[in-house]
This record gives sequence, structure tokens and C-alpha cells, in this order.
Amino acid sequence: MSTLVNGSLSEICRAFGMSTAQVMDSHLDLENDVAGAVAVMDRHIAKHDAKRPAGKRMDAKQRHDAASVFTTSPLAAVLTSKRKISKEQFLFAPGRTGERGGLLPVSSKAKLGQTTIEWEVDAISGEARWIGAGGLRGLTRSSQANEKKEQPVALYGARFGWNSFDLWRAELIGQNIPADQQAGAVDAMDQHFERAAGFGSDEREQPGFFTHGCAYTFALPLDFLSVTTVDQLLINLQIIDEAWYLANPNRAPSGVIMPRSHWAHIQRIFMPGGNSLISALLVEEFPWLANPVRDNRMLTASSSDGAMWQLWSADSEDLYIDALPPQLFGPFDVEFDTDFILIAQTASVICRDASLIMRFEMV
Repeated sequence: MSTLVNGSLSEICRAFGMSTAQVMDSHLDLENDVAGAVAVMDRHIAKHDAKRPAGKRMDAKQRHDAASVFTTSPLAAVLTSKRKISKEQFLFAPGRTGERGGLLPVSSKAKLGQTTIEWEVDAISGEARWIGAGGLRGLTRSSQANEKKEQPVALYGARFGWNSFDLWRAELIGQNIPADQQAGAVDAMDQHFERAAGFGSDEREQPGFFTHGCAYTFALPLDFLSVTTVDQLLINLQIIDEAWYLANPNRAPSGVIMPRSHWAHIQRIFMPGGNSLISALLVEEFPWLANPVRDNRMLTASSSDGAMWQLWSADSEDLYIDALPPQLFGPFDVEFDTDFILIAQTASVICRDASLIMRFEMV
């Protein structure tokens, strides 16, 4: 009896071995013909109640009361909808990266509809020699070698919309269907952009920030999770620091990204009780360690699916994300349906100088 009074339509149907389709096919009109709906439910209940053990069957009054309660009483208190948002930490998508901003600037060198971005790499070489007075014939001109680079540009998009029935239903529960549908499409576009910027696309032959072929890669002798002494920590950090400044003697890194667990391990082992002295000494020696980006995607980001740290130095010319923001097209109306289309374009990460991305993989 409690199931009949308090349950949903599907629960009542399951209790008596019937399908919701059977009930719906009976054309129950709960608004304009309550008596007829009660009678139909009464017949269904009586039919299926007969299959129950004799001691558990309902009499005619119980069946009628149960059907009346089901058809005339609200079975639920409906609250406004709860929107679940993405839990992903955004590192690249504009407007989603928090106060510190994205790891790379976003610029749009490619116009909508262009299929590639191209640039030339010029290697200039010359030779200087000792000469005597008037001995100029032995001097050779400087030479220049050119190499052309290109990177594909690709479109991506998302669709959102609703029909009149969605809007009618939304009015009953206080839901804003157009806003929710648009938010879902925008979130999908941001997540697609995040994946393309971070790890690229094999399908579109676009490199990502963590997979770009134009980068320096080094192997560290010890995983940061395996260090147990200050000396081991300093050896790893000094290798990173020395490698960066050998390649970029006059350019400091924009930052370092590492697994969250690595930073927690360093703090736990080398800064017990929040030892500010050790922390200050490390940051003084290695300024790029002052404000690390921590993301556990870096636990499997290396070429061998192992842990990796990455330093970089971003600018809008040599290391940036080439992308156009999403453009909205619509509405497109067909009968009861209304649709909108979001379309954006990206070439993913452009890196024109390999020294600006430096990876340190754990062996």
C-alpha cells in the first residue's frame, strides 16, 4: 500500500509487474478526467493484484483509494534544477583559468577559413678569419638557410537548442532551458579547447603544449617522488635550472608545471611544519619555483607515460595558442525545434623556438 500511495508511476508499475507503456497506452487524462483515470488504474491494479499471494491482495476499496491518491495527489516536491559544472582545472581556456590567467597567451594570426599557419626559420651563418693588410679575398660572405614550417588550422563546434515541449516542461519546474543548453555547449567548447591546447590532436595533426615536437626534453636521474634527502632534491633542481639558462641565458621562464603530488612530497619531506627557511632558500636559488602550477595530469604526461615537469617562456609571437573565439550562428527554426551552432577555430600551440619549452621526464 505504501508503494502505491508514495511511489512514482514506474515504481507502481514494477510492483504489479506492468510496464509504464501499458499505463500510458490507456490514455490516462489526469487533468480533465480524473474519474476515468482512476477507473483505468483500478482495473490495472485489480488485474495484477490477482497475481499476488492471497494474504497480500487489496480489496476493492484499497485499490480505489490507491488509484485515487496516485492520480490526484502530487507525488514529489519539485525543486529548481541543480547545475553540475566541470571539475577540470582549466589551464588554457580563456575566461576559465582563474586569477593567474592561462599558461599561454591566445592570439589569432589565422583568419577564419584559413587551413594552415606557415613561417620560415632562417639559419644564418658566417665565418671570420685573420687577414693581412689588403688580404680580403679570403673572406667569405655570410650564408642563410631557410626552412619552412607549417601547422594545420581546424574548426570545431557544438550545437545546442530546445523544442517547445522542453520549454513547456521547464515552466512547470522553474528551469531556464535556453540558458542551461547554452552553458552546456560553451562548457563543451572550453573542454575541447583545453584538450587541444594541452595534448593536441593526432586526428588534426596539431601539437599541444605538453606534446609539442618543437621542445627540449631531458631525463632526470631521479623521480621527485623518490627523493629522500635535500641533496637529491637540489641535484634535480640544479639540473633543471642549469638546462634552462644554458638554452635561454637572458630569458627567465614564465613558470613551471608539475604533478600536485610532487609538490606535496617536496613540502612534506623538506619543509616539515612549514619550515619557511628551507622554502625561502629554495625560492631564492630557483625563482621559477615560487609559484608552481600543479596538475596531476603531469603524472602521465611524458613520452613514456610517466611523470614530467615542464618549464616555458610564453609570448604572443613565438609561443602562444592560435585560436579564434567561438562564433554563434542561429537561431535555426524547424517546426517545434530551435537550434544554435557554436563554431571556433584553432591551430593549437604555435612554438617557433624549441628553447621556449623545456621538459624534464622522470626515468
